[in-house]
Amino acid sequence: MKTRQNLRDFDAIDNAIVARTVSNRPHLCRRSVCGIIAAIHLENYMYRNLVAASALALVLAGCSLGISQDSASPHSEFKAPVAFKDAYATVIRQSNNCLRSTDNAYRVVSDLNEAAQTGVVRVLAPYTDNEMSRVDLKAAGPASTDVRIVMWGKGTWDAAAMRAMQDAIYYSITSCSTYMPLDPRPPVKPSRDLPR
Repeated sequence: MKTRQNLRDFDAIDNAIVARTVSNRPHLCRRSVCGIIAAIHLENYMYRNLVAASALALVLAGCSLGISQDSASPHSEFKAPVAFKDAYATVIRQSNNCLRSTDNAYRVVSDLNEAAQTGVVRVLAPYTDNEMSRVDLKAAGPASTDVRIVMWGKGTWDAAAMRAMQDAIYYSITSCSTYMPLDPRPPVKPSRDLPR
């Protein structure tokens, strides 16, 4: 404890000497050791601030990144006319192809319970392991699966990514954007169709 206090005292003395020298005789500082000392102190000060700002940004990013717990994130629940294992495999492919970001920094973690016919596929952020997307699947019959999709709602994990995941599961085709119509074709023929 005494040593730390002594170091602080020396830093304070050095800072005072440099400040006095720079303010009283700036022409000497350009050509002397004083300028070097001032630069070193400024550099140390900048590094300390940079480290503190980086730590603060990391903490704040960890708090605001990922799926919110208050159900404010975009989500969807539906029954897909697809076998459970096919839907599970499609979700893993879709997550690997489209939800890992451009630098593949995000991890896809899957958990399969074959006995209960349930599965969870999550995309996790690096360093914090916050969930960016989560897909829960449960078999609802031999050719039907209950699906719940939750996305973060920003960037790669927005509502468009959620719709693309829905279509990937429903049609068993992975694509990072949706090309399929959101609603099925109406049962009544449109007026442009001619009767036979």
